[in-house]
Amino acid sequence: MTIINFLDISLSFAHQQTPYKIKGLMMLNLNLQNQFIESNSISSLFWVERIPLSGKHSLSFHLKGDFHNTDAHKALQSLAFINQELELKLEYEKNTIEGSFLIKSYELTSKVDGFLEFEIHLINSNQIYIGTNK
Repeated sequence: MTIINFLDISLSFAHQQTPYKIKGLMMLNLNLQNQFIESNSISSLFWVERIPLSGKHSLSFHLKGDFHNTDAHKALQSLAFINQELELKLEYEKNTIEGSFLIKSYELTSKVDGFLEFEIHLINSNQIYIGTNK
């Protein structure tokens, strides 16, 4: 099993045809949910039979990072308030997750040193693509 570095993540998205990228994020949670179609029959007896590669899938992730008063952070905050779907690309190590996502929650908090920190929880709204960077 390989340990994944969730401490240096970048998030790319576009808003009003302007591309943005936020680097140095930390992933707090990555949650993949799979629901499978059941194919029970008389021969199934007491066990539920499920069909692989079927059903519905859902992916959500929770990110955290320092809030800098940049255009990218302002755009992301704006998207959270208008509840708009966004196309994004999440990059960690040599992996990517791309697709349409909705902002499930957005939190902005003050740290002890006076800087701001934000957390964002995203959930897919359509098909996603998982791959590797070249």
